[in-house]
Amino acid sequence: MMTPPYEWNNAAPGYPQTPEGEYAFLRTLTAWGASTGHLSGLRPWAPDYCTSGWHPMSFFTRSGSTATAEPALDALADGLRAAPPFTSPSPSA
Repeated sequence: MMTPPYEWNNAAPGYPQTPEGEYAFLRTLTAWGASTGHLSGLRPWAPDYCTSGWHPMSFFTRSGSTATAEPALDALADGLRAAPPFTSPSPSA
């Protein structure tokens, strides 16, 4: 069992734990995955987890009973558009 501080709570170098840092990290990750074929998908944290305890892990901001997507979700589409097309290696003869 891991004890605090948990590693997943630490910011990745160059990507601060801010909306801009989240966006940049996801855009980079998505572009890398799409261009290398090493990433089969990303699942954004559900809007129902944007409560006070889980909000740092959510890509949604809650206001009353409404959840609004944060800019980090745009990073998924932007990363796909920025990535060079992935070409699967030819099978060996």
